[in-house]
Parts: sequence; C-alpha cells; structure tokens
Amino acid sequence: HDALPIYHEYCELSETIQAGGLLTGFPCFTLKLHITMERQSRYLKGYPGFSYVMSSEAVCFVMHLVDVKYLQDNNYTIFWTQEEYIERMGMGRKPFIRCLWELKRIGLLVDTQDENGKRVAYTLNMPAYDKLVRICGATYNPQRLKEFLNTIKKTGRRLDNIPDREIALLGSVSGRGGKEASYVKYYTGFSYALSPDEICLLMHMVDIEFVARYKPGCFRKKEEWLARTGMDEPVFDKSVRNLEQLGMIKKTTAEDRKPLFVIFPTGYNNLVAVCGTTYNYHALKEFFTWFIQKQKRSLNNVLAHEIEALKNYGQNYGAMNFPFPVLPKISRF
Repeated sequence: HDALPIYHEYCELSETIQAGGLLTGFPCFTLKLHITMERQSRYLKGYPGFSYVMSSEAVCFVMHLVDVKYLQDNNYTIFWTQEEYIERMGMGRKPFIRCLWELKRIGLLVDTQDENGKRVAYTLNMPAYDKLVRICGATYNPQRLKEFLNTIKKTGRRLDNIPDREIALLGSVSGRGGKEASYVKYYTGFSYALSPDEICLLMHMVDIEFVARYKPGCFRKKEEWLARTGMDEPVFDKSVRNLEQLGMIKKTTAEDRKPLFVIFPTGYNNLVAVCGTTYNYHALKEFFTWFIQKQKRSLNNVLAHEIEALKNYGQNYGAMNFPFPVLPKISRF
C-alpha cells in the first residue's frame, strides 16, 4: 500500500503559515495535508507559553476545554459525568484531579453541576483565558514571559485579576505591539497518541524552529532546550526518545546548522491526518492503541487504506467491529 500522500511547500520569509502548517503568525514552512484532510481537520490554537504557568497535563486539559467550548457554542451538550471527561481527555483519574485543582487555583476553570447534581460541565473562565493569551502575546522575549508566568504559577494569582498595566509593562521591552501571540495548530487527538510532555515539547519545537531560521546554529545545546521549554532533564530526555521512536522528530548534526532536534514532517502530517479523519474520540483512541502500542509502528508509516478504514469506523462506531487486527498477522512461510 502507498503511504499517505504528503505535499511540501516552502513559504517565503514574508509569508505567513497557510492551512495545514504548524505555526500560525510566524513565517515558516508549510506542510500541506491532502485537500480532503484540510477540510475535515478542526484545529485549536495552542500557545507554547502556556507551559510556563501550568503543568503539561494542564495544558492538554485546557486544550480539551477549548474544544468543549466549540461543542457548547454549536449547541452540543457538555454536561457529562467526570468519568466521561476523563475518558474524553485520555487522562488518568489522579492527573485529572490535579488539573482541576491547578486550573481552579489560577482562575481558568469553571465547573457547573446539572440540576440533578450527577453531571458536570467543565468550562474555561474566558476572561482569564483571554488574559492568558494576551500575556503570551505581550512580548517576543521568552525569558521575560517565562519569568512572568512562573511567578503567577508560584504565587497562585488568578489570571483574571492581573491588571492591564502589568501586561503592558511586560511588553515594554521587545513588545509585540498588540499582535496576537504565535500559536501552534493543536488537535485534541494528539493526547491519544502522545504524552502531555511530548505534546508540549512539540509545541516549543515549532517555536524554536522559527527562531533558528533567523539565528542559524542556535539551540544546538541541550541546556538551551531545557531553558526554553522549562522541562526537567529526565522528562526532556524521555520525551525526545519517545518522539524519535514515533517518527515525529529527528536529531540533526552540527553541520546542518539547525536546532539539535527538528520536527520530522511526514510523522507530524500523518498524525494530523489521523486526528482529522474522525471526531469520534473512541475510534481515535482505539486506533492509536492498536497502531502504537500493539503494532509499535512509527507515525511516518501510516497507510492510506488505514486512514480510510478509520474514517469508516468512526462514522459507524458501535455498528461494526474494530477494522484492524488486534495483533499483526505473522506468516510462518
């Protein structure tokens, strides 16, 4: 079978990212998906700076809440049991409970019980969320942003209580002049294939690759990566190792004059294509469990017929069996 078709097109530095690209608002390369995938994929705006004020689990939690808002705005019910939220987010119970506490502490989370008290709607406190996005867009200086958001995290200040004058002061040096913060196109299905740490590292990598276009040879040292991502070294090493095994990133050589690690376009495009195939999160979770855990395949090896089978399964979930073998078939002859 042929691999999933991928089309590469490089932008000029004066252009911004087109649909299907990684980073919006920054000039960079475009990784165009097959046209049908572009129509189907619904992406969210993911901001790398979020990881400076919350854990990687909480970043993914917030991204799912952005998706919940989309469902709410389109008249879908969002009153589910806590177990349904946990399953939808692909999290364990303990990390889920920690995220509830963490996000309530900085004023990002609102929980509303239904009339019977059996179901709950978890939603974003939009004034706080909008203020966080403004903070991330206030400055081009990542160190200033990191220090500002780390202070909020340590002191537990509510984001919606931060006065505009503090945000203006943050942008007084290397300010963005009111422009929206650069964001990475994020798909909720990412959390069924990757760990929260791996997702946050990918988000930072997109940002790093942009910087490296203007400063060749930067981010060649691990210390630079740890400072930029705010990750502990063991967590960083584990995330890098897993992403390499999944075909999502690759290590470069000093002669390349590129960052120490770069995103592998085929693996990323295939991940986006799979996530855009169906909105049925049950089907997506089952596919990634089979593909990654059972078959132990890398994401640069997704086949076109598997995408089509997943699409059909998502559309007919509950009315047909899982379309892939539980274990790969091995011939003795």
